[in-house]
Amino acid sequence: YKWMGDQTVPLSVTIGFLVMALVHLPKFRGVFWNVVRLAWDVVKAVFYDVPVYVFRLPLIRELWRSRWFTRVRRTVLNPLFVSWIATQGVPHVYNFIYRYNTSAAKLEPQPGWMVLLLGVLMSAAINSRLGRDAEELAGEWMANRWHELRTRFLAAVFEWVMDFFKWLLHLLERFIYAVDEWLRFHSGETWLTVVVKAILGVVWSFASFLIRIYVNLLIEPTLHPVKHFPVVTVAHKLLLPAIIVIESWMRNGLTPYLGEAFAGPITWFNIVFLPGIFGFLVWELKENWRLYATNRVQWLTPVIIGSHGERGGRLVKPGFHSGTLPKLFGRLRRLENKPPSFHRFSERRAFREALEHTERDIQRFVERDLLKLLTYCVSWQETPVYCRGVHAASNSFLVELSCPKLGDRAMEILFQEQSGWLVATVASQSWLKYANPDQFHSFETALRGFYHKAGVELVREQMERQLVGPHPYDIASEGLTIWPERRFDDEIVCDLHRRHQIRPVPAARAADYSLHPVSRELVVFSESKLPWAEWQELWQQPVIDAERSESGAPVSTDSLPLACYQSARNNLLRHGPASDTTN
Repeated sequence: YKWMGDQTVPLSVTIGFLVMALVHLPKFRGVFWNVVRLAWDVVKAVFYDVPVYVFRLPLIRELWRSRWFTRVRRTVLNPLFVSWIATQGVPHVYNFIYRYNTSAAKLEPQPGWMVLLLGVLMSAAINSRLGRDAEELAGEWMANRWHELRTRFLAAVFEWVMDFFKWLLHLLERFIYAVDEWLRFHSGETWLTVVVKAILGVVWSFASFLIRIYVNLLIEPTLHPVKHFPVVTVAHKLLLPAIIVIESWMRNGLTPYLGEAFAGPITWFNIVFLPGIFGFLVWELKENWRLYATNRVQWLTPVIIGSHGERGGRLVKPGFHSGTLPKLFGRLRRLENKPPSFHRFSERRAFREALEHTERDIQRFVERDLLKLLTYCVSWQETPVYCRGVHAASNSFLVELSCPKLGDRAMEILFQEQSGWLVATVASQSWLKYANPDQFHSFETALRGFYHKAGVELVREQMERQLVGPHPYDIASEGLTIWPERRFDDEIVCDLHRRHQIRPVPAARAADYSLHPVSRELVVFSESKLPWAEWQELWQQPVIDAERSESGAPVSTDSLPLACYQSARNNLLRHGPASDTTN
């Protein structure tokens, strides 16, 4: 710190207070980074943006490319600039670097006539035929080398490093396999060989285990440059304050068994390579996550709800490998027709246990894939939602959601099997009518993903808004049957299995009641795909939210997940938020 002189201590104290304020004061941290960004923008504008803008002006570019200016630049400006750097710039830089080194020799800047003389000589050399050829060849060589360095050399070095360490691990595995093969029992061996192999096999099993642990978890991630930076480096820095404690604890534990001569080296060997565990974990988890993300289904698909592998459709749809609820209630009906007996009582109790088990599975599914998402929104933190219960029937189940701070009555979501379709609807919105817009939008978005994971195929609110309107309707085997204006002797049928567009038939009579063809994706909920990437983006918590929550600043839409203020793509609820209904 010679260049600071007597200001070393005050400057260190100032830097310390600055770092402490940046760590502990969010408002100061925000102001500081705003000032840094502003200063950077000013410096960048003065030294880069403005010169680039001026240079890109048509007049300047035309002047720069003109023949006479090119000749002046090559014969006068460039040689004088290089000459000035060699005679004036280099001595000043050298003297500035070694200004406190009294033993270093000083370089004196050359006078002006030397700058002119060297410039004339360089101009003659550069503008000669040999100089022009040398300049062109040197420029081409540097451009080609830089291109190879960027595109080939770095990639080749990366692949070589990865292949080299992979080859070392493969060589180690081959060595361990060779020893294992030698220690196997073979026919025709003497009893002495069998005894020796049995003893050595026990010892080698522990030795091979330690070799694999140390090489794969400690040594290889620490020595591997790709895995080392930056995870192992950061782990080394984090373990530095605890080295003394770890060293004393490990040395005291090993000394009674190995002695002081071996305990010390083994202790420091473990300390040096211990951070490699973090590199191994990060690398393996990253690669496993990439493998999982690559093989993951692109769209949000139905998930397993029941403990026996049932999805939403298999819970309520009758079938050979499905129909958990219909089969349970079928057993109950058969039991009720039997005369009273102890066997009937036991079977009925088993039925109740199986039914409660299924209802608990559905409740866990609701809490995991619907209510958990609401906790990501700040607007729901003070008004938590609970699953009051699940009530199952022979071909349906009803989910009750309660929110005591918004209302006493439970919200009801009904799932039904009807004509081979899994149909969902919000039977009663109750307290959701009094939710604010952020709560309403986030719940509707969460409900959309929840329906996809439950395997819902039709949503009544969506069909009523997009196709049916106020007319009564029914979902039959031949399609959607609509009775316009409650005229039950006049039917309009829509084939829900039709591709592309769903057309009400007969078309002429349907047009009289404002029933027009609609895209299949707007009516059949299962046809509206929800990408995983979009679903993840909807619920991703912005980074700015943590800083604002620490500082106590009011939360804006910029610090909330998109699901909290962005309306769902599908209309899954009949009534809008409270602010919309009151206006």
